[in-house]
Amino acid sequence: MTTDKLFLKKFVEKLFYVVNKEGVTGDFHFNDVQNRLLDALSGQDIVLKSRQQGISTLFLAYATVKFLTIENIRCVVIAHEAKVTQRLFDKVKFFLESVNKRFPGDKPYELKYNSRSEIVNINNNSTFYIGTAGQRAFGHGDTINLLHISELSRYQNPETLLSGLLQAVPKGGQIFIETTANGYNYFYRLWEKNRLKQSPFHTHFLPWFETKEYSMPVPTLFEITEEETAIAKKYNLKKEQLSWRRWKIEQLNGDIDRFNESFPANPEEAFITSGNNVWSNTLLRQYMLGTVKPLGVGNIIGYNPLYFDENEKGYIKIFKEPQEFHQYVIGADVSEGKIVAEGDSEHETDYSCAQVIDRNTYEQVAVWHGRIDPDQFGRQLETLGRYYNNALIAVERNAVGLTPLIVLRDLSYPNLYYRELYGLIADKRTPELGWVTDRHTKELIINDATHLLREKRLTLYDEDTVAEMMSFVRDSNGHASASSGAHDDYVMAYLIACKMLTQPMATIKGNPIERHDSESKDGLFFMNGVAFNQQGMPIDPDNFMGEETFNEF
Repeated sequence: MTTDKLFLKKFVEKLFYVVNKEGVTGDFHFNDVQNRLLDALSGQDIVLKSRQQGISTLFLAYATVKFLTIENIRCVVIAHEAKVTQRLFDKVKFFLESVNKRFPGDKPYELKYNSRSEIVNINNNSTFYIGTAGQRAFGHGDTINLLHISELSRYQNPETLLSGLLQAVPKGGQIFIETTANGYNYFYRLWEKNRLKQSPFHTHFLPWFETKEYSMPVPTLFEITEEETAIAKKYNLKKEQLSWRRWKIEQLNGDIDRFNESFPANPEEAFITSGNNVWSNTLLRQYMLGTVKPLGVGNIIGYNPLYFDENEKGYIKIFKEPQEFHQYVIGADVSEGKIVAEGDSEHETDYSCAQVIDRNTYEQVAVWHGRIDPDQFGRQLETLGRYYNNALIAVERNAVGLTPLIVLRDLSYPNLYYRELYGLIADKRTPELGWVTDRHTKELIINDATHLLREKRLTLYDEDTVAEMMSFVRDSNGHASASSGAHDDYVMAYLIACKMLTQPMATIKGNPIERHDSESKDGLFFMNGVAFNQQGMPIDPDNFMGEETFNEF
């Protein structure tokens, strides 16, 4: 902990009183969660918290110390409702009153102005004032040195408000945003953006079980369920913590989604959705408990041999290295460059994603995820596929998906998926490369994956994939897609990969680059197991009789 933070902690604990949850006034002592967060603060911070962990109190105490000790500072606290904001400001005044009680004869400060919304310290010309989210112009024309935004996820127009507030904070100013989650809204996008980059804000998540008070005696005949056993194992929980968790869920009428939103164990649990989920949260929670940290994050580089180069900013998460004699499948969802969040000032576009599944074990073994040009994504897929034993690659060919497919073809990748037509008397394989997602095939891959998920045949290791599955919902017309503000690139790539688990794998004979078959009819030649006619056009892999049925792509 830095000298500045140690001074702040000692100042607060020696001079401030606080009212605890039982309504008793006593000395302010930092709890474990407050200590951990204080030590980790950068000055530009977003905190996703559980309820009643003392985080808003920490930031209010932090700002009050600055108000008392720094000349000309302007501290601001803002919340989503006027009553909530006023309660926060009353805490600041309570801290100031506690200082008066410590120094009854010699006040260390003198208020020049003291109203319900603003105070001014005449000794150092510092100012502390409040506002509410309903004041859209709040912050315009102001200079704010320390900004505390409470419960941002519940604001009506958070982007408009935040834009004005952030412009009022000069370089070197401090910004603290703390909130519980509230579905997949603007705050979710802000959290995800900074979670991935840790810039310009540092993100901090505070799970419920780090709060010591969230524990209670274990009742007689307390039998731990299978779900509770998995939770205890993943988060190293004691029976007393499980007892409190069960009691709190019962208080919420058994609504585990409400519990997870208010008392999450991980960020993914916090961002529940009220939509009609494609898969039940109960099922996905079980898969979330089975997620693990990747063996490494980085990129696949080199040529012969290829190797995995660890780099924390790389595109690929590796959960299992390729195994000899194992076959693999890859589903790829290509970014179309669409803006995924209207009103987002950054105008962020969607991602490309590739999911790798071991066909022998049905395990998710690697995930590629990032923003990249489609042609470069094709090259990334080529190295990823070769690394995993020439995996069968299925690229969604809708829109820009053709570009990586052409790159893969031109690189002579040996194992590409050819489109199939479904819904006919007999499903028919076509000579068109790539997977086509339409309303019919989308439901097909959802149904296939749902069956595998319910049968517990799939093994998911990646938290981000499961988290995105939790925000995959059906709209009022029954169409499946990402919840508003969320993405579905992980999901779509995974669904396509699951469909590939039942597809035939390519067999390559002869020269790995090109071979001619003198016995073939109509002058066909082959490249990497694919038949071409004399004009160089691919022929239906299921029909080598020279029929000109290929639709050029």
